[in-house]
Amino acid sequence: MNSIEAQLNYINNNFNLSVDIKMTDSDRLILYGPSGSGKTTILKLLLGLLQPNRGKISISGQVILDTQTETYIPAHKRKIGYVPQDYRLFPHLSVINNITYGMPKHLTESQKKFLNLITETLSINDLGDRNVNNLSGGEMQRVAIGRALSIKPNLLLLDEPSTSLDSELRISVRTLIKRIHEEFKIPTIIVTHDQQEALALGTQLHVLHNGQFIESGEPSIILGQPQKLQTAALIDIENIFSATVTERDSTNGITVCQYHSLNVEIPLYDTQIGDSIQVGIKASDIIVATKRPTHISARNVFEVEVIHIDQDHSGIMLKCKSGLSEFRAKITKSALDDLDISQGQNAYILFKASSCFMLKP
Repeated sequence: MNSIEAQLNYINNNFNLSVDIKMTDSDRLILYGPSGSGKTTILKLLLGLLQPNRGKISISGQVILDTQTETYIPAHKRKIGYVPQDYRLFPHLSVINNITYGMPKHLTESQKKFLNLITETLSINDLGDRNVNNLSGGEMQRVAIGRALSIKPNLLLLDEPSTSLDSELRISVRTLIKRIHEEFKIPTIIVTHDQQEALALGTQLHVLHNGQFIESGEPSIILGQPQKLQTAALIDIENIFSATVTERDSTNGITVCQYHSLNVEIPLYDTQIGDSIQVGIKASDIIVATKRPTHISARNVFEVEVIHIDQDHSGIMLKCKSGLSEFRAKITKSALDDLDISQGQNAYILFKASSCFMLKP
């Protein structure tokens, strides 16, 4: 079983990166964060394209870097497959020659079988003689992945694998990455700032901010209900507000907090009466109604005025206000049409206490 352990510290001017990575071949690890947070720097450190100030990297027990013992295996001997954002295919070589670039000139029978497995898995076995300049974006990416796999890597690095692809191709690429991982059993690190990609592909996720992991765990938990205020801001949680704890009900597992004039119920946290806290809730977890709902389990029901309606490719965002309290609720275009909501109209919003989460600094 392949396992990866890396402790890395890298300082460049005012940028200080310090991370600790542990994974096995069952993992697809997501590095999630904004541009400049250090995601690609981590890949370069693992590849050997940058040298850490301090650090140690071991793959399946073999130490490939240890600054303490001055152990250093150069980049070309690390057996790490890398697919950069721009693919970097060799324009003067055919598809098959790109894929076999890192393989011996004369292939053994077992190497030929492995090559066939790669091209069949990637569905590019009929592209062998074509020039890479005549390929589509999706085909070029498959060739780049094939080249990375051809060296039988102990670690696979994918830098923003679907950034330049349209929505349909993105879905097929995610399916392909999962299939590759299951077929070849290679620990895989994926750099992305796309939440859907992180949720679809990741088994574990590190949120990176200014060179530090600020939150780590399962993608669905971190991207659904983060614990840190910085993480919530990075993943664009639409509703974040300050509130004061007014009641703690340990029997029912509820905290009541005051958000301006509203009493909002959230899960029970380790707080004290009078504490000022930050609360988050995703806009997609807020339900909108034109009449006050009854006989429902949602603990929070508030009458609001719809003060703004914004439409984009992902749906409709309603900005709602009750006194000084503001909420954003996300609904579909068909829901907006059915409810016949317009700006300035009164409506009701409702959400479960369990949909809310407390954010720490």
